[in-house]
Order: sequence, then C-alpha cells, then structure tokens
Amino acid sequence: MSIMESIGKKKPRPRRSFTPEFKAEIVELCRRGDRSVGQVAKDFDLTETAVRDWLKQAEVDAGERDGLTGSEREELAQLRRENRRLREDVEILKRDFVFYGAPEHPDGTVRLAMDGPTEQAVTADLERLPPEIRRVVVAAAIDGAATFSDVGAVEITVTSGVGAASIARATLDAATTERTMILAEIYRRGDGWRLRAVGQGYDHGLADLAQGYGVDVSE
Repeated sequence: MSIMESIGKKKPRPRRSFTPEFKAEIVELCRRGDRSVGQVAKDFDLTETAVRDWLKQAEVDAGERDGLTGSEREELAQLRRENRRLREDVEILKRDFVFYGAPEHPDGTVRLAMDGPTEQAVTADLERLPPEIRRVVVAAAIDGAATFSDVGAVEITVTSGVGAASIARATLDAATTERTMILAEIYRRGDGWRLRAVGQGYDHGLADLAQGYGVDVSE
C-alpha cells in the first residue's frame, strides 16, 4: 500500500461528548481574546466548528443572540422524542385494535369472545405478545341511548387460562351517564405483567374512544 493510499483512507475523528462545564471553560478562553478560536480548538484537540457553535450557543443563552437557549433545545429534543414514541404507539394501535367487528388479532394473541348479552371474555396470550406491546387496554361500549348506569355493576374476573379458577376480581359500579368505559389495563412491569382495574367512563361512543387511542374506526 502506498503512502498516498494510507492518507486517503484516514479514519474519521470519533464522535466525542463534552460536559457543559468543559464547554463553558472553552468559551471563556475564547472570550479572553489572547488566543484565536482556531488556536483554542487546536490546543484542546477540538474542531473549530464545534468551538464556534459553543460560542454561539453561549451568546444565545446570555441573551446576546437570537435563537434557542440550551434548556429550550433540551426541551425541544425531549418533545421530539415523545412525539416519535407517540407516533410509534399510534401505528401499533392502528393494527392492534380488537373489537366486535374484528374479534381476533391477526396473530391470534388477543381474542374477544362474545358468549351472550351479559358475558364477554378477552383472551390475551401474554407470552406471545411482541416486546413493543407495552399494555393491553380492555374497554366496553354500549350502543344506542343506554348508559352504564342502566347496565349496573360490571364484574371483571381474571383467570390464568380458559376454564381456570379466578385469580382476581373487581367490581365497577359507579357509572352514571357513561356510554364507553375503560375496564382494565394489562401492562408490562419489568419482566412480567400486571393488571389494573380502571373504571374510567366517557359519554361518547366507541368510535370516539378508539380515536382517543389513535385508531380511525369507520362508522
């Protein structure tokens, strides 16, 4: 291999991270004026572009230049991360909505069984659920003008398998004008799953409840 080939294939500088305190010290050295920005960058093995960016950000934080302060940048970055997670959750929910019109998930992990007018069962194969599924929300809706106050108490019974003995029970009986209700949530905690009885009701119908979770349900 020739010397020219070795120079042409020089490895890029690895990405490094610096503490806010270090950046502040570099900015202070530049502001003293006894060394140029380029010289400060060279003395501390930094790129001149990075040092100039730190100077600009310091001026913004001090109100000397228009732009986002450091805290505002961090807040914006956090909002973007949360927005990205929400978009991912919505995409998951769009393909993972199980109801009377589609009573079984395509992969068979969640099923809705309607055995009669007063008994319905939701079966979830928790061991087979993909890791990106963090929770299973169990909700109920009433068609027409009736409300959950007309239905009366809603009993939730949890078993570890079809036909198995009950391992948990809950009674939801405080409804008034609600037409839809989130009954329970099964959610991941560590390496396992937990169940939480919710009982949160709403006056709107199933479509509005679904849209609240990012699912568009055609009437």
